Amino acid sequence: EFTGGMDESMQNFNLEAADMDPYLEGLLGRALEYRDRESTRQGSRILQEAEAYLDENYTNPELSLNSAAAQVGVSGSYLSSVFSREAGKTFVEYLTGKRMKEACRLLRETKDHTAEIAAAVGYRDPHYFSYVFRKTMGYSTKEYRSRMERESAES
Repeated sequence: EFTGGMDESMQNFNLEAADMDPYLEGLLGRALEYRDRESTRQGSRILQEAEAYLDENYTNPELSLNSAAAQVGVSGSYLSSVFSREAGKTFVEYLTGKRMKEACRLLRETKDHTAEIAAAVGYRDPHYFSYVFRKTMGYSTKEYRSRMERESAES
């Protein structure tokens, strides 16, 4: 695949000494392009696998960067960099967003207590869940539920 896209001048091995520098520069350039393309392709695949794993396991309070990385067969630091580069957000931002989306749905559609919702979306500590919810959403779970009930009654 690497040599397949080369023009004839790049495949010419009978070069004069004066032609070696441009030849080697061109060859190195192609090698770097190939590496970058493959790295992006691999990063996209890893991100898709990690997102699928998180989508299925976000309710597990044991879920971590390292456990997700082990699941997709890479190191935690590599998965972290893939998330930042490919998704434009950190692993924790993705996981928190997933959990908060489900928490909002549960707050709208159930009468469950905050502690039950916290446990349902992967938080052991309901107080920490409430803190993260307020920080992420801009208001408390109680305020969110009240707003949703008012909006539902108005429509």
